[in-house]
Amino acid sequence: MTGVGAALAGVALSPFAVSFAWGVDRAPSQIDATSSTESRVGPSATVGAGLGEATGVGAAAGVHEGLGVYEGRWSDLSSRSDSGGGSAFLNSAGSASLTFTGDSVRWLSRTTPSAGIADVHIDGELVASVDRYSATSEYQRTVFSRDGLGAGEHTITVSWSGRKNPASSDRNLVVDAIVVPDTGAPAVPASVGARRADGAVDIDWAEVADWSPVSYRVYRALPGEGPTLIGKTSPGTTSFRDLGAPARATATYSVTALDGWGNESAPSAGSRLDTGTTRSALRYAACPTASATVSTVAQFKKAVQAAVPGSVIRLAPGRYAGQLDITARGTAAQPVWICGSRDVVVDGGGLSVKSPINMAFSSHVVVTGMTATNALKGVTVRGSDHITISDLLVEDIGYEGIHLRSHTADSTVVGNTVRRTGRLDPFYGEGVYIGSSKNNWCALTDCEPDRSDRNAVLDNSISETGSDLIEAKEGTTAGLIAGNRLDGTGGMSRTESWVKVAGNDWTVVRNSGVQSSMHGFQVNGDSPGWGLRTLLSDNDGRVDAAGYGFKLWEPDGGGTSDTLLVCGNRISGAAAGFASVACTR
Repeated sequence: MTGVGAALAGVALSPFAVSFAWGVDRAPSQIDATSSTESRVGPSATVGAGLGEATGVGAAAGVHEGLGVYEGRWSDLSSRSDSGGGSAFLNSAGSASLTFTGDSVRWLSRTTPSAGIADVHIDGELVASVDRYSATSEYQRTVFSRDGLGAGEHTITVSWSGRKNPASSDRNLVVDAIVVPDTGAPAVPASVGARRADGAVDIDWAEVADWSPVSYRVYRALPGEGPTLIGKTSPGTTSFRDLGAPARATATYSVTALDGWGNESAPSAGSRLDTGTTRSALRYAACPTASATVSTVAQFKKAVQAAVPGSVIRLAPGRYAGQLDITARGTAAQPVWICGSRDVVVDGGGLSVKSPINMAFSSHVVVTGMTATNALKGVTVRGSDHITISDLLVEDIGYEGIHLRSHTADSTVVGNTVRRTGRLDPFYGEGVYIGSSKNNWCALTDCEPDRSDRNAVLDNSISETGSDLIEAKEGTTAGLIAGNRLDGTGGMSRTESWVKVAGNDWTVVRNSGVQSSMHGFQVNGDSPGWGLRTLLSDNDGRVDAAGYGFKLWEPDGGGTSDTLLVCGNRISGAAAGFASVACTR
């Protein structure tokens, strides 16, 4: 809280109690904000109100930076790390109280090396003694919570006790904020519609009005199955693209609203459609009749140069030495197909040179079926859009297996087998790699983030990689990692997780892993503004390592990445535990 000292300017604090009638300050999604700006109502100070007296109607649900009654010699502490930019401090006899209306209450505070033990009363009854000592200072910690109080008005009182942990250097009391949770769900979203779009399905709906910010969850149901969570959106976003929609299926989409307190509405009425031909359908088995058949690299080069929308280039079985360079442009209705069976082996000529499949500045191209091996990189796609890489065997590669970078967007990596990457240097040996490191943006994308956005990594089998089996870098947004089979056995010497997401708004669902070097799935917010709003749902695996099933790196504090980690993920064998943060049911 902030403003205690300002509110009490000119008022003798002791031996009087001071009563404030302050309004709800902020919705819970703003608890971890660093801004010191507040939008409270009031305050109006009244000298002489008794400790624990109600100040009128009980405070409503919200984050209350100012409490109803302060007694004692309180002072103001200012820090951008506190909720609202500051806290109230006391190191002598006194207390702080709030009368509220609700069934639950939380006390936010700092924990510090000099903290004392505080007594907490609810409706005049001692319910807890809270030891706020910690070896290092932590901010916005929930040091006390109580549920099941019953409907109606209650009063919480936090008192200085004069007691302390033996390890603490002092006995002080700090009150940051009192949180009164809202337990009512928001309204049900209306006007949900689903339509085919760009090889995917777009879903939109009407915005739900609520006093706290409302986000949304999107569900898909197929015949004979219940609804499955497939995506989430941030507050104010009322649309979602299903990149993983199954081909030629009858799908029903529904949406729920989620307020800042975690209350989820009932599902909306469903919107049903036939998904048609989606990106996931562009597979080797669907390759059309060839318009050109080639058997040498030189013939392939001429066929690509002559390709027009609808061209189908088929490679005859055999060994192709070197690199297949591809620049071609198809359309959504008539992509350019490049097909070859696994008996088509494109050999780069050594782990330190070339990329057997090297694509640049292309659009609506499908590369499917063949083998890429013995090269620095397996498949490289840059500056392209609507590319499908499907059913390839990529093996024995010096660095990464399949890499989409330099603003490659709206593309799909589906049904491939990737194994034995990072043979030259395991640090660069990702299986599938989306985007590029921020350290390379100036070299690759004119010092701008690599917006390799809306890419899908679906149903691949990945093993024996030197680094992450799948990595989505900072700079990338709104991608999908789904249905992949991940095996860290005998690999992962330069990484700690099967999947690492450092981009924003990624969906990670239905993946299965075995044997990691440390963690199962990781969200990395090390780059400011990135690693936000990931959905982790319906994944399974056995980690068999010292780390977590799900490891979230949130430099700005727990919960600040707005990651939705669903408790229904099925992970075992993680010695440190299911996750480094609490999951959501």
